[in-house]
Amino acid sequence: RLVGARAQCRSGYEVDLDEVGRDVDALDAAVGIDAWWVTAETGRDLAVAAWTGLARTRAAALARAVGPEDHALAGAVAALIP
Repeated sequence: RLVGARAQCRSGYEVDLDEVGRDVDALDAAVGIDAWWVTAETGRDLAVAAWTGLARTRAAALARAVGPEDHALAGAVAALIP
């Protein structure tokens, strides 16, 4: 549903941010390590700053789990989340 909501928003249609927010909240359980970038893209496309912040938090947690080899992740985060 997130991809559809992002596409609707980019096409100028209104989306139910509460419904999308519930999906964003469920991303950790649904997609695990990919939750950070799906959250970031959704926040960007729907202009929800709180989701961009959540994406940073999710990426930081993943970086801690990765440990000292997190340079590739840091680069991806910097490219996606300004």
